[in-house]
This record gives sequence, C-alpha cells and structure tokens, in this order.
Amino acid sequence: MLIASGQHNLLYERDWIMESIKTYLISVTASAVICSGIISLVGEKGSPITRLLVGIFMTCTILSPLVDIKLENLEYITEGILQEANDAVSVGKNMAATDSRKFITEQYEAYILDKASSLHADVTVSIHLEETGLIDSITIRGQISPYAKAELTKYLTNELGIPEEDQNWTE
Repeated sequence: MLIASGQHNLLYERDWIMESIKTYLISVTASAVICSGIISLVGEKGSPITRLLVGIFMTCTILSPLVDIKLENLEYITEGILQEANDAVSVGKNMAATDSRKFITEQYEAYILDKASSLHADVTVSIHLEETGLIDSITIRGQISPYAKAELTKYLTNELGIPEEDQNWTE
C-alpha cells in the first residue's frame, strides 16, 4: 500500500541512482574545468584544432553515460515505478468506491427520512448496497402508522425503485 510519508523516498530507496548522478555531475564539472583551463592556456590565438579537440572531449564526457546504459537496469527501475503506480491506482479506486458507496447511502437515507418525516413517521434507515453500488436491501426501523408505512412503501417502490421484497420493516 502506498502511503504519503513514503512518496519522497524514490531516489533514496535506489541509492545507486543518486551515486551515479553524483559521479556523472562531478565528471562533467571536472571536464569543464579542465577544458576551460586548456582554452585559457592556449589563449585567443590558440589553434582551431585545439578548440575542436577540447569540444570533442567535453562532448564525450557529457555523452559517456549513454554507453553504460544497460536495459536490465532500466527495466528494474521502471518495474518498481510501475508497481508503485499500480498500487496508487488501486488505492485510488478503493477510495473512490468507498466514497461513492457512502454518498449513495447518505443520499438514499436522506430521501427516505425526508419522506418519512413528511408522513410524521419517526424511523431510522439502513441501506445495504451490492458490490456494484446498487441497493440490495433496505431496513426501516421505528414506530410507523399503517397508512404511513403503505405510503412509504409505495414511495420506495415507485420513486426510488426499491422492490417491496427488498424492504425490511422492524419496530
């Protein structure tokens, strides 16, 4: 499971990546210092070939990590990142499903309680959802007159689409 406190550990978990970046930056910096030293020693009147060689040296230094890239290492890096991304997607889907179920339950309970209140019935409502988020059954508890029960049953069936066999009434 992906947690917020671990989201900044990507480069620290794979310490060899940070070491490789550090080594690369040090070599590029050292090459730049060497190249600038050579250019300043040669001066403005230096040979164009010297400048060309210094440029080639700097280019080789900058591009040298491309020679060392191994696809096995790249697959290892992307495998971990892809697994973390899949974990994050799973967590997000679960959170969305939970929030959706909670929202559906709250909305149906509010509708039913509002209708029951208009019929002067003092009841509590429990909604039971299927995995798909559709209503499996509903339990209504409380003291209610036969007229209010009949009207509420009709409302649940006709307006909310909850069949009578899925409506459980208890006192």
